[in-house]
Amino acid sequence: MPMIKVIHHSEVEALLSMAQEAGLELTGLSVYCRDLGLRPAELLNALSIEVARRFVLGEMPYEVGDDMMNGLFTAIFDVGMEEAMPQPAFNIYLAFDEGEYQHLG
Repeated sequence: MPMIKVIHHSEVEALLSMAQEAGLELTGLSVYCRDLGLRPAELLNALSIEVARRFVLGEMPYEVGDDMMNGLFTAIFDVGMEEAMPQPAFNIYLAFDEGEYQHLG
């Protein structure tokens, strides 16, 4: 059974803040991945799950979560170009993306 790795709260906050403000690219995540002993897909999944958790629990508005997921998208996409699309990160991105416009019907 794989060991569960804990990402310190301050690191999660810093990464999500960077994602929201300027976006994160895979190259920028590499230092964090190395320090945490995680693959990029694992870190992106953990960050995306945290965004979803906060939104579902009402700890942040949709717009903030959407900004964060948009900021993670480039890295999510880049990982998907090299290996399988990271899940659930990609599906969480798609869920927030669906909320960006009004659906008819």
